[in-house]
Amino acid sequence: VRLPNGPSGYVGDYEIERDQCCHGLPVWLQKGGLCQLHATSHGSWVLGRSSIAMEAKGGALLLRNHADKMPHMAGDNWERCDAQRNWVHDPDARVTDSSMFHALPVLSVSLEQDSSMCGGTYVLVPDRRINGLPVWRQREGRWHLYGSASGNWLVGKLSVDTQAKRGALLLKDHRGHLPHECMGTWERAAPGGWQPDSGIIVAEAPVPRGPPVLHVHVPNGPSLCAGDYALDPHQTNYMPVWRQMGGSCHLFAGKHSHWMIGQTIEDLEKDRGFLTLSCKDGRLPHEATGFWQRCDAAGQWHIDANIAVSVRTDTDVETPPEAMQFLRVLLPNGPSWCVGHYELLPNKRANGMPMWQQRGAERLLFGGKHGSWLIGNTSSDLEADRGAIRLKDHRGIMPQVAAGTWECSLGAAKWRADSDIAVTGAMFDSDEKDVLPLLTVLLPTGPSECSGSYSRKPSCWLHGMPIWQQVGGNWQIYTDRSGNWMLGKSPDQVQANMGILELKDHRGRMPHDATGVWNKTVEGKWQVCPEASVTDGEKSEEPPSLLHVRTQAPSTEECGDYALEHGTLIHGMPLWKRTDADNLLYADSHGNWMIALSSEEMTSDVGILTLADHRGMMPHRAAGAWERCVSNGCWQKDPDVTVKRALDTEVNNRQRNSLRCCSVQRAAHVVVR
Repeated sequence: VRLPNGPSGYVGDYEIERDQCCHGLPVWLQKGGLCQLHATSHGSWVLGRSSIAMEAKGGALLLRNHADKMPHMAGDNWERCDAQRNWVHDPDARVTDSSMFHALPVLSVSLEQDSSMCGGTYVLVPDRRINGLPVWRQREGRWHLYGSASGNWLVGKLSVDTQAKRGALLLKDHRGHLPHECMGTWERAAPGGWQPDSGIIVAEAPVPRGPPVLHVHVPNGPSLCAGDYALDPHQTNYMPVWRQMGGSCHLFAGKHSHWMIGQTIEDLEKDRGFLTLSCKDGRLPHEATGFWQRCDAAGQWHIDANIAVSVRTDTDVETPPEAMQFLRVLLPNGPSWCVGHYELLPNKRANGMPMWQQRGAERLLFGGKHGSWLIGNTSSDLEADRGAIRLKDHRGIMPQVAAGTWECSLGAAKWRADSDIAVTGAMFDSDEKDVLPLLTVLLPTGPSECSGSYSRKPSCWLHGMPIWQQVGGNWQIYTDRSGNWMLGKSPDQVQANMGILELKDHRGRMPHDATGVWNKTVEGKWQVCPEASVTDGEKSEEPPSLLHVRTQAPSTEECGDYALEHGTLIHGMPLWKRTDADNLLYADSHGNWMIALSSEEMTSDVGILTLADHRGMMPHRAAGAWERCVSNGCWQKDPDVTVKRALDTEVNNRQRNSLRCCSVQRAAHVVVR
């Protein structure tokens, strides 16, 4: 009931009396007061002070000829009883549905002299009315702000002052306006009566500034509410709102002095949710005392002492302490494209939970809208809340420690449990190349330029798996977006998932451990190549420490002993240097063995002798005939040229002839020249 023109004592909220009626129509009683709204025998609605007024057909407000319509639907032609007891039309009088009212603010009471200690912040007392009007309670004290039966606002102590109609502060004739909306001057209690005091100010308290990010911990569910919530620019019920980072859930203040977590904007508007915490003192959710309650599938509320809301520091927002920086996904049964290493994305959340991105790809491990961990192929999977594998009901626990069995998607919303799927934490050293072995590629049927040794490319990943690069060359071993190992040359081939060799469906195994047969591209088509192999370089045959080159030609500039240059590879193959000159025996970029007279010739990929298409075989074992460079850059076969491993007796003889031979040790590290 709104009466801007008075009388103030009749305003406020009225509640229907379930067991009472008058002339066949309901009766409403002022909440916390004595006034009544009822029907008369003449078909009018009347607002009176008591049941006596009801019987006498008297009152303060009258609506004639209601036509069996309820007071809030019967029109606006209300009449007010003036001082001469005459009925006068009051166009400003209104009776409305109180459920349409908005939430009431927190109030601030300030005084220049506060000897009674009644100043401070006043929070709404939920579901409490006195004389039809709301009640506010001093947050840090025992004072209350309420409406009196005479139509005044009072600040007093409810247990004593309410019945005595007295208090410490008074604002007369509020006309239904809230305390901070009234235009009059407040008065303070003084000896002998009330004394006006312009220094008393009752105003709407500023909305408390909440922390930028809150963390919601729900170990017993529901999982969709878990995670980090960022402060939202909007407010509800004069309190801040937090929205789930990268999600749709909201943490907000309800209309009845409680905090709630709901999934959608509609939940916020309708004051409903999955979690609730009663808070009658206006504290923020991370400061409020008491236990949260959660709603089960049957709509029943249960106390859950394990639910907690805490503040995230700036450091925790960037990198949550519970989230590992690197994760490794193992899928022995596929799909292979999901496997590999994933790196935490700083300051990124999906539905409140951290996100990891597959190293060297765009695939994401993220928290879904319904509380599951998911791995999606593209960013559109994140938006559509879908993935290839999932772990249901994570309860806010990180993927590497969350309980349950991972599932693999079968399509059409069907899932198959796979107990072999695992997500583990991964640690990386600064020198990652020492973690994985040197690899040896053998291609007996060519192409020869792909053969040789490949070393781990430091800090380089593609689709979650490491990359190896030919030592001293440009070829690379990598995984494509479909989960296959590939051997390709240029960056364009790598990005286009193209290559010369392919090993399908690696299931997360390294190239030298993966099962299956390699395929080779021939005229644009893949053909099985069972001769191709990628092995652990530590287990490969070591190159000879000394080779002897012999020829019958008159010139002897290429003949002699060539000692292995330990730890040096050119285009993935070993390098030998003549013991008494600058000649070099090396593999060129086209897969041929070459003998050059100097390092400058080797850098230019030229020489005086060549053995074409070595296919990964050492010079003394490679098939074919050596060729000699003659005039005009032409090559001619020279069957008299031989390269063989030097025997110990030969080495000793040449040592006696002052030819030096170095002792042989396996290189601990590879140096790219």
